[in-house]
Amino acid sequence: MTACPSLEELQRWMRWIITEPRGIQEALASPWPHDPSLAERYKEPTRHVEVIQEVPPLSRHDRLGVYANAYFYRLLESLAVDYRTVQRVVGEDSFHDLVAHYLMRHPSQSPNIGDVGEAFPEFIRTYPLSKSFPFLHELAMLERAIMECLYSSHLPPLDVRALRTKSEDEWSKARLKLDPTVRLMIVLWPADALWKDREKLDRSDLPKRPEASPRHLLLYRDDNWVRVSAIGLHDWMALQMLQSGLPLGAVCGALSKQWLQEEKLLPVMEWFSSWVCEGIVREILWEEGKHT
Repeated sequence: MTACPSLEELQRWMRWIITEPRGIQEALASPWPHDPSLAERYKEPTRHVEVIQEVPPLSRHDRLGVYANAYFYRLLESLAVDYRTVQRVVGEDSFHDLVAHYLMRHPSQSPNIGDVGEAFPEFIRTYPLSKSFPFLHELAMLERAIMECLYSSHLPPLDVRALRTKSEDEWSKARLKLDPTVRLMIVLWPADALWKDREKLDRSDLPKRPEASPRHLLLYRDDNWVRVSAIGLHDWMALQMLQSGLPLGAVCGALSKQWLQEEKLLPVMEWFSSWVCEGIVREILWEEGKHT
C-alpha cells in the first residue's frame, strides 16, 4: 500500500501538474523536452497522481485538467485585460500562444494576479511576433505603465496658499515632488494613438514605420482615469528632471542652456500652474526641509 503523502508534498506536486504548460497528459507522459534552461523549473516532484480519485464520468486526469485549464485561462484573461490593445492588434489566437510561451518562461510567482504581466513587455521585445508588429514592445510598455498608474496611490493635493510668500531664491532651491501616478515615456511609434483607439482598432491601419521624431508621453491618473498625452520635449524634460530630484533653479538653468538658441523664454510658470491644477505636482520641499 502506497504511503499517503504529506500535505506539503501533495501541494508541491499539485502546483507542478496544474501549472505545467504542456497539459496534464503530456506532462505525465514524459520529462520536460523543451528549453533546457527551464528543465529544473518543470521537473516533476514525487508523483502523487494516485491520490486523485476516479469519479466517473471523469477520470483523474480529466479532473486535474479542469483545474489546469482554469488556472491558465484565468491568467490569460487577466493579461488580456491588462494588455487589451496588444490582444486587439495580434488577434485572440496569436495572443493565446504569446501568453502560453510567456508563462512558460515567466510563471506566476505572486499572490497578486496583477503582477503576472510585469515582464510581458520585455518578453515581447524578442518574441517572433514582434517582427510582424515592430511597435508591439512599446505598446505593451505603455499598457503596463497605464496599469501601474491605476494602482499607484495619490499624494494629497498641493496647498497653493502657502506658495505666495516664497521668495525667488526659495523657489530656485525648491524641489517639486510629482504625484506617484506620473509616468514619463519616449516612444518611436504612435503607441498612445493605438491605445486610445483600441476599441475600434482596424488592423489594416496599423503603422508600418516609426514616427519621424520620438513622441514624449506624459501619463498620470486624475480622479477618474489615466490620462495619456504627447507633450513637448521641453516640458517633458522639465518633468523628468524634477522627477529625478533636481531643484527648480537647476531645471530652469539646464533648459535655458540647452535651448538658448531658440531666443524665447520657456513658459515654466505656465507649465507649473497647469501641473498643479492637474495634480501632477503634489508636494514642494523647500531648502529648510519643510513640505508644502
